[in-house]
Amino acid sequence: MKQLDQFDSEFSQILEDNRSGSVKVLHNFIIWLKRLAESGLGLELLIEHIGEKLKQVCETHQNLVVVDSFREAFLLDSHQFLNTKEIVEWIVNYEQIWENTNKVLASLLMGEEEFGGKTILVHSNSHTIVEVLKYIKQQRYSFDVIQTESRPMFEGRQQSLDLLEHGIAVIFITDSSVAKIMPDVDMILLGADQFNQQGFLNKIGSYTIALAAKQLSKPVYVLTDSRKEVESFSESNQQPRQEVWPDSPDEINIVNHYFEVVPLSLVTRLITETGE
Repeated sequence: MKQLDQFDSEFSQILEDNRSGSVKVLHNFIIWLKRLAESGLGLELLIEHIGEKLKQVCETHQNLVVVDSFREAFLLDSHQFLNTKEIVEWIVNYEQIWENTNKVLASLLMGEEEFGGKTILVHSNSHTIVEVLKYIKQQRYSFDVIQTESRPMFEGRQQSLDLLEHGIAVIFITDSSVAKIMPDVDMILLGADQFNQQGFLNKIGSYTIALAAKQLSKPVYVLTDSRKEVESFSESNQQPRQEVWPDSPDEINIVNHYFEVVPLSLVTRLITETGE
C-alpha cells in the first residue's frame, strides 16, 4: 500500500536512531504515530500496523524501556477504540500525562542545588537533561555546561547543539578528558534508560564519570521518569565494530557496547517525577 510505504520509510529513521535517548526516541515515534493515525487508514489496519511498528521499535531499542511502557499501555487499551479519532485522542492524552515531567524534575533538582554561576558536566544525548537545563535557564540562572563527545556515535555533538539553541554555553570535551576536567565541575547531571534500587543503566562512560566525581566529592544527580524502573537490567548487546574502528584488521577483537550499569552508591540522588 503506497500510503503505508511512505510512512514506513519515515519510520525507518526512528528505528535506526542510535544517537538519541529513550524519551526522544519515543517522542519522535509519537509524532510519527499521530500523523499515521490521522492519515485516513481504516481502524483495524491502523491498529495492526501500529502494533507491528511498536514491536519493531521495542526489539531494536531493547534498553529503552519507556518505549516498551508505551507499547504495553497502547495494547492494553487498543481493543476499546471505536474509530481512528479515539486513537489520536488516546495519544494526546498520553503525552499530556507526561509532558510536565521535565519541569517537575527541574524543580526538584533546584531544591537540591543552587545553579547560579555553576559548571555542570553532562554526558551523551538525553532529551530529559536538555529539557531540564532549558527550564532552569528560563528561571534566569546563568551556568556553563561541559559536554562529553560520547563515543562511539558522538551523540554529545547533537546535545551540544540542542543546548546551544537554548542559549546555554557549552564546553565540549573528549570522553577521556573527564578526570582531568573534573576539578572544574560543580555537579554532574546524567539521564537513565533504566533504573532500580541497585543502579541505573545509561550510556557507556557514565560509570567512569561517576567514579571520577566520587573521587573529588562532586555531586552526581540522575534524572529520569518512573516509567524506566525495572526489576533487572537488559543485556548490553555488542554493537557494530566498524563504529569504533572502520576497516580494522579482523584479527583485532573490537568491543563496542552502548550501555552500562552504574551502582547507585556512586550517585548523590536519583530523581524521578514522584520525588522519590
